[in-house]
Amino acid sequence: MKQDFSRENIKKYQTSLCKINAEKIDRDPDGDRLSIKREDKYEIKDLNNNIFTLRLFSKVYAEPEALFCIYLEYEINYEFTHEVDKKFIKKNIDELLYPLGSDVSYLTSTLSKMLTNSYFIMPPSIKIEKEKAKK
Repeated sequence: MKQDFSRENIKKYQTSLCKINAEKIDRDPDGDRLSIKREDKYEIKDLNNNIFTLRLFSKVYAEPEALFCIYLEYEINYEFTHEVDKKFIKKNIDELLYPLGSDVSYLTSTLSKMLTNSYFIMPPSIKIEKEKAKK
């Protein structure tokens, strides 16, 4: 039986921060424009019936290269009330990674303040471009 995503079908989940790498770049931005970029990628790990783990890799950096570069790596473990497969996960990846959005935003803000003396606040959401997902 095919299941649609519903938060009510999540039996439990647990998030954990696995890795932080924050680098200060002692270079002033070239030119007039500076943009803060974020790239999010994920991989599916340990898929077994209704239990699986997602690993999120988030990179926040200034373009052109200046000021800082932050790498964050998270894991989120899920247990659903029904069986899931890779197709279900890929279809619902934005909702499944949603709990990590505020953590990534908070850490980015805190680390950017430590590295540059200015807060860079990112929206508390994770958006995965379908072609960037690891299989």
